[in-house]
Amino acid sequence: MGALQRDLHAALVDGRLNVHYQPQALINGEIGEFEALVRWHDPARGDIPPSAFVPIAEESSLICDIGAWVLREACRQAASWPRDLHIAVNLSPIQFKHGDLPGLVHTILLETASPRTASSSKSQKAC
Repeated sequence: MGALQRDLHAALVDGRLNVHYQPQALINGEIGEFEALVRWHDPARGDIPPSAFVPIAEESSLICDIGAWVLREACRQAASWPRDLHIAVNLSPIQFKHGDLPGLVHTILLETASPRTASSSKSQKAC
């Protein structure tokens, strides 16, 4: 296990990953949804771009744990928003191959107690 992979695992365990939201505008200019994006600020290295850590996460299968955390955190945060706003969470193709992704999504929606928080997910390599 390389140093960056160890630090990424520690960041996940220690709660040092963050979810940022990027608005997705409709053609009429209204905000249609917010895309949940995982971000990592390492105390020693500074901001580490997803292009640097997502491939490491995918190679080590950390992506499943990170993906579950992002989905859970995005739904938890969205449940507290004052309006019904849709969120989109990027998923790695690896997440579809390992475990029960529909069951995970269902469980997280029940945990966050907000039927309005899950609107869509996107299968993409980068978060």
